[in-house]
Amino acid sequence: MPHIRSLFASAISVGAALLAPAHAGDEPFGSIYSTYGYKTFLRGGVSFADVRTETTVSSPYGAIGGSAPILRRGPLTISAEGEFLAQRQRIDLSNDNGFLTDYQRWAFAALFGARVEYEVATHIRPFASFGAGPAYFDPVAQIVSVPEEGEAEMVLLQAIDDSFQVAYSGRAGVEAYLGEGFSVELAYRYFGATTNPTLGLHSAEFGINRRF
Repeated sequence: MPHIRSLFASAISVGAALLAPAHAGDEPFGSIYSTYGYKTFLRGGVSFADVRTETTVSSPYGAIGGSAPILRRGPLTISAEGEFLAQRQRIDLSNDNGFLTDYQRWAFAALFGARVEYEVATHIRPFASFGAGPAYFDPVAQIVSVPEEGEAEMVLLQAIDDSFQVAYSGRAGVEAYLGEGFSVELAYRYFGATTNPTLGLHSAEFGINRRF
């Protein structure tokens, strides 16, 4: 009889363990990397506004990259992060006379920096990150107004050469752990560069992370 009670108690313990919800640190198949906290990710978003008030923006982009923790203290994690970002920038530009044009160009950036996240509840982590690095931008058209005495103002377009610049990006958002090593996040991103005209884009972003 004691053996039967012991087997019954063991069965209950195993069943409870199998039905217990996954925690943020759980990894499938007992991965030997489960305590390392490495991540790979895919991100996509749309830039919806520019720091220049005379422009409107609708520019989709995508990013791929990874991160590795460099400091873990309880619910706080600081990671080194790198990503490659590609964006199709489309900006409507007007001058004082209301002349309107839109230009499109490709922008590519390799961004390296740090990410800070803090687990405020099970599966929920607010975060902030910053990165900077080299970037390449296609040529862009810029409106140039040329006044002539006694005549109507002429409006010309001037092409700015393609160039390599320094880009930088800041992000803030919330990550939610789904289980089996996967999580999703929603974020705001600011993307800027040392271009002429100065670039500064506000963006909304969605990401999928895979933890190893």
